[in-house]
Amino acid sequence: MRKRREVKVNGRAILTIALIVMLVVSFIVAAVRINRETEKYCIDALDDAVIGLANDIKVDMGDYLEQIESIANAIGTYAGASYEDYAVLLSSYCSGNFIEDLYILFSDETMLMKDGSIADISDEISFEEEAALGTHISDKEFDFNDGKTPVVKMYAPITKDNKTEAIVIGEVALDAVARLYNTAIYDGECSVYIIDIVTGDFLVDTWHDELGNIRDYQPGLDEKNFSEYDFNKMLEDGSEGYFIFNSEQERESLYFYSRMIGVNEWRLGISVQESVVFSHADRMKTIIYDFGIFVAIFFVLYIIVLFVSIRKENIVKHKQIQMINYIYNVEKYLFVAHRSRGYVEMALEAVGQMTTAKYAFFRIFKSGSQDEIFVWSEEENKENELKLKLDNISFFKDYLEKNDVGEESVVLYKINSSKNYLGKDYDMLRESGFESLMIVPIKGVDDRLVGILGAINMKKRWHDAELLRSVKLSFSMFYNNVKNFNRIKQLSETDLLTGLHNRNCYERKLSFYVNSKSAELACIYVDANGLHEINNKYGHESGDKMLKSIADALVDKFGESDAYRTGGDEFIVFVTDKNEEFVKDRVSQIKEELKKSGYYISAGVGYQSPLDSLDALIKLAEDNMYCDKNIYYEQRDDKGRKQAR
Repeated sequence: MRKRREVKVNGRAILTIALIVMLVVSFIVAAVRINRETEKYCIDALDDAVIGLANDIKVDMGDYLEQIESIANAIGTYAGASYEDYAVLLSSYCSGNFIEDLYILFSDETMLMKDGSIADISDEISFEEEAALGTHISDKEFDFNDGKTPVVKMYAPITKDNKTEAIVIGEVALDAVARLYNTAIYDGECSVYIIDIVTGDFLVDTWHDELGNIRDYQPGLDEKNFSEYDFNKMLEDGSEGYFIFNSEQERESLYFYSRMIGVNEWRLGISVQESVVFSHADRMKTIIYDFGIFVAIFFVLYIIVLFVSIRKENIVKHKQIQMINYIYNVEKYLFVAHRSRGYVEMALEAVGQMTTAKYAFFRIFKSGSQDEIFVWSEEENKENELKLKLDNISFFKDYLEKNDVGEESVVLYKINSSKNYLGKDYDMLRESGFESLMIVPIKGVDDRLVGILGAINMKKRWHDAELLRSVKLSFSMFYNNVKNFNRIKQLSETDLLTGLHNRNCYERKLSFYVNSKSAELACIYVDANGLHEINNKYGHESGDKMLKSIADALVDKFGESDAYRTGGDEFIVFVTDKNEEFVKDRVSQIKEELKKSGYYISAGVGYQSPLDSLDALIKLAEDNMYCDKNIYYEQRDDKGRKQAR
């Protein structure tokens, strides 16, 4: 019996040794491979960080330039105003972003400063040169006030009759840009550079105290793998890539990754300490070594325990990272959603995935008009059906307003057990297939309830609405951005006298009519007869009244969406999918109605079915208008001769 036991013990020992050897070999092979893959991942992460930051800078600069252009278009409607009026307009467009100061440069090279004063800056800037460049972003310049602070300036011309009368200039302080993007990646443990490769000047340098020129530095390149020639060539030809520098200051290698931004000739560069770049790899190495030690000590038991522990930890981290990504995606999409509403659905998709909901929606309350509802559905082609269901449910707004819930949320795990709570909407919710829901109020800047954010039919049972509350500020921001964007757009595209679309809007929408698939398209060209005489005889208020009457008549017969005031006494209206007889009949009605008020117009109609050439259509309408005007003046002259007889 003893002998058998010894054999058994020896067999266990041999098996244990064999397993240990196998595990050690496997561990070494796995460790080497994981180390290589992790280092590759870290380099790829550095590449992704640079790409993401470059895109962010490009988008942000484009947004800021678009704001300046919108402001210029809006101010352009007040061309010819006094300096005091311009100062008031300028102050009304104070921005909350990194555009710190706004100025207006006039053709005589005087400038309206931010304090309302007028300064002669003819020795600092050329109006003709800047006007010739149109809307653009400068390279590194200096603040107009102190002449020392490095800034980037954004120029947008104020035009009238295709002539630049003034230029709106917005200043973005480079130190503000540095503060914004230095913390965007690697938790701020890196240095960010923006370099003008034409001049070599640093626009942003978060490492050095002063902005210098890259050609003044003698980089300590890792000569084993890189050369100074390769580095300079990369800066000149716009290629992307990374280099390793030997830093005496940091006492470790620095990884420098660079690529073009897509704004002017700017190049983005990021330098990161080797320990930061490979922090993930170092953590992984530590885990691998600890894992090996514990495997030797605890053998199978530790493997099982560690596996379970790591698995749970990874699940938690994965969920946390996943939630952070969801929240980031919501913020990213809603930041630009005021320009394209499709981004709202993309943000709601992230909300739905975050809350494990089958549906997600954002409802904007509008007084006096139908609420605006954005939805996302896990099922395809269910959005319109879901919008209709949500539009018929009044519980959300009624409850929030009635109970003045403030920052509180509503979470219903089972709608079937909430009949008393839901009131008259209980049956509607059940019939709509809603089993559970979660909503949070969305408030505007004035703390007024403007909408609700909701998730419907969650797969997971949530105890609170913390996840929805984490993104409510982003939806509130979107709501405010839409209001501000629409306000600026309306100012830039609306004729202040008549309320019709102005010439800016007309020229922008011409492409819409070119690409229109309407079977029929008519163009109506209208000119006010006798406006000059009315202004001279009765004053401009009477002339304005005439123009308003013409505009009102056009809107009454054809609607306002395609009606434009293109000049002082000229109007253009487009009519889709109506035959020529219908359009001409409506024009005749307008003439007769205006005639009763003592107003006369000349009108010409151009018609094509289908549209062949928009330019030809407009020219035809204009020619017909002039024919009608000639008839009008011939008849008036004839009446005058008869009266004289």
